[in-house]
Amino acid sequence: MKLKTAAAAAALLTLSVQPLWADEVTDTLQNAIAAYEDGDMQYAFEELAFAQQLLQEKRLEQFRSFLPPVPAGWSEVQNNYNQGGGMVMVNVTYRGQAGQIMVTISLDNPQMAQVSQMLSNPAQLSGNRKMVRIGRYKFIEQPNQMMGVVGGRIFVQANGNDMNVLRAAIDGMDLRGLAGLVN
Repeated sequence: MKLKTAAAAAALLTLSVQPLWADEVTDTLQNAIAAYEDGDMQYAFEELAFAQQLLQEKRLEQFRSFLPPVPAGWSEVQNNYNQGGGMVMVNVTYRGQAGQIMVTISLDNPQMAQVSQMLSNPAQLSGNRKMVRIGRYKFIEQPNQMMGVVGGRIFVQANGNDMNVLRAAIDGMDLRGLAGLVN
């Protein structure tokens, strides 16, 4: 009798906890597995493609959450995000009395290699470019632009005509948390 009670309690616990773990991605993957087990390959492929789309949307949302907050006295005028070819890119544009700034976060951006090379060898910096540190991370600062690499694969870039606002925007980002998305 005790064994039946324990088994029933375990089954009830599993049913009551399962919705905490379940989401649209896991449900879709379960549908793909069920379709595969039933021999319905077409539906399994469709569900896998849908699960991939859902995962991409979740990844974009993760990256968007690391965009800097709106600077005091400024307003958000545009927020874009897209992905393709393995690259994820999100950006936000703010407008204020001093003008406009745009901050972009991208994963596996081709520009990253060149910036990484300059960050690893400051002798390559020329003209108005200089290296600055924000928290644990190095950035290249030049007129109207800052750019750096976080976590080895994430390119962060800020453009605008007020360097103090650009620095503050990047400084206000959780760069360490952002790096954690790829480490």
